[in-house]
Amino acid sequence: MTDTNDQQTPLEKPLGIGEQLIQAREAKNISIAEVSSQLRLVKENIQALESGLWGDLHGRAYARGYLISYVKFLGLPEEEFLTAFNREYEPSASEVALPNNHVGMFEKKGFPWFKLLFFIVLLVIGWFTYQQWLQFEAESAVEVMPTTDTVEPVTDMNSFSRIVEPIISEQVLSSPAVAVELEEIQAVVKVASNEVSEAETDSIVANQQAVEAIVQQETIIEAKLDLQTSIETVIELGFSDDCWINITDFNGQTLINKVMFANSSIELKGQAPLSVSLGRASAVSMKVNDEIFDFTPHVRGDVAKFTLGAKS
Repeated sequence: MTDTNDQQTPLEKPLGIGEQLIQAREAKNISIAEVSSQLRLVKENIQALESGLWGDLHGRAYARGYLISYVKFLGLPEEEFLTAFNREYEPSASEVALPNNHVGMFEKKGFPWFKLLFFIVLLVIGWFTYQQWLQFEAESAVEVMPTTDTVEPVTDMNSFSRIVEPIISEQVLSSPAVAVELEEIQAVVKVASNEVSEAETDSIVANQQAVEAIVQQETIIEAKLDLQTSIETVIELGFSDDCWINITDFNGQTLINKVMFANSSIELKGQAPLSVSLGRASAVSMKVNDEIFDFTPHVRGDVAKFTLGAKS
């Protein structure tokens, strides 16, 4: 009866979410202060996550978001922790009562049918009033419209000469002196018409040249922009320890935003200027376009933030 095989060993209780987070953090030799700096969370939230105090994290949505960020930072399986979170999290009394309160409010108030009907009546009255005003304006415009005939000015010199010629010739056909004067007038009219045509031609040519110059200038500008945007910056990064990194290009597109592990490297290409943030600058070596880049002047508390390719 005293045989050791008959003795039942107690079952080990599975570790909770907080205990697993603590073990993973301590295994990576990371302090709570470092986690708070990397995730930009206050220390109290980190401690609440590791203690399983979900009620101190301002509701389910915040608690779930903080947990996902922490799990990703430590490199732990996200789905397993979310499943465990759904089992452990218990909503507070205020969260449970909130939907019921909202339902009661809608049941008491009901839908404002009277206000909606009143608004529709106002719209109909306004539309009829506007139509009456339009009809009145149209009738007033017809009443004051002038009926006097207007004489259009003569702009074509050739047609002017054709009009003048019959009138004068009918009056002075029998006078040679007047006939000579008529020929001189016709000559003057013809010269004036030619001068007007030449002036219009010169104006058209000048406008065409101006348009061609503008098009050529725009083509040059577009070519310069294409050349500028086609130049890429190549970044090579090596990591001697775990480090969080974030790099965005000139139009705000994220090239990388993750934790790089020790003894890893990466090469990125993007259009300058590039915004670079390094969570553990002392563990990073960097090359830009195959040249070693010294970013130590931008380091503050082992965190580096700087911009590559920015014009001074």
